[in-house]
Order: sequence, then C-alpha cells, then structure tokens
Amino acid sequence: MNNHQKIFIVIPDDGAEIDDIEAVFDSREKAEGYNKRYKTDSRFEIMERVFDPNYESDLTKDPYRVTLHHDHREPIWVNLHHHLNDIQAAKEERYEIDGTLYSNYDAPIFRILLFAESEEAALRRALEIRDDVVESGEWQQAVEQYKIAKANQPKQNIYRSKREKELEKWLLSCIAIFILMILSIAFLWLNHGTA
Repeated sequence: MNNHQKIFIVIPDDGAEIDDIEAVFDSREKAEGYNKRYKTDSRFEIMERVFDPNYESDLTKDPYRVTLHHDHREPIWVNLHHHLNDIQAAKEERYEIDGTLYSNYDAPIFRILLFAESEEAALRRALEIRDDVVESGEWQQAVEQYKIAKANQPKQNIYRSKREKELEKWLLSCIAIFILMILSIAFLWLNHGTA
C-alpha cells in the first residue's frame, strides 16, 4: 500500500468513539455495500481516512487554531489543532474570515492555523496577522459581504398565525379553569374540615 491509499471506516451515525468502529474497508464501494447488506440500510456513517500517511514532525512547535474578533486582543479560542488535514494550512499560516450567518457574533470572526512554540506565541502571531488583514482592507471587505448576506437572510417570522393565537388562548383558558378547579376543591376541603 502506498501512503495515498484511503481506508473507509464504518461507524454508527450518532457519533462514535474509537470502540464503536464497526468495520474498515479498502474501498468506498465495499463500505457502502456493508451498509446496504440488508433490506433496511444500516445506521452507519462512512469516514474516509488516509492509510499510513506521510506526516511531518516538529519537536519545537505545535499546530494551533486561533479564533479572534476583528477588534479585540482577547481571543475567542486558542487550541491545539493536530488534525492531519490541516497541517499544511498551519505551515502556510492560512486564515479565513468567517462570516457565517449561523455564528453568535455580530461581525465576521478571524480564524487562523499556525505553528507556534506556545499558546501565547500562537496568539501573538495570530494577532499580528489579523492586524495586517484589518489594515489591508480585506477585513472591511469581508464585513461588507457579511452585512449583505445578513440583510438577504430570511427574517424569522415573529408574527403568529391566527390559529396559533387561538390555540394559545384556548390553552391559557384550560390552565385557568384547571387552577380554579383546584382552588375550589381546596376551598371546599378547608371549609368541610372546619364545619
């Protein structure tokens, strides 16, 4: 086998631990065949991984992923990032300005993969690169694209339909009647006990 051959790992589709590996195949077709071996498809997911990959080693540095706001010195996140697929990106100090509309932030965030001697060194280097990106105008361009995308995002319907309002009224009426019944029973019980 060469170091570019893929293996296909079959795991439960509800997330998996290493102990949950069901089977390992040397082709996607075999893995899919395993998944479809009965009338009803198995509930497995197929993960593709490189078999016996080439890898690099640096005993003086670690790969980090750093996530920042555009105007804060405090990071959102700094963590070790040992994923094989991202090592080349870390060597190149590859970054992205992430303006996904699903984030909890009001503006895009900055993510970078890089190598550094420590978490502090990773943060320092990430801040330098982020500041260069802001200064170059690339950040502002991403913010404008983010605003356009956010403006075009469908608005959540804050108005309820007539049926939903009627259902809510009916439910509140039922709750009120139930509470009145409980209070009436309690009142009768108390009065009966004192008579």
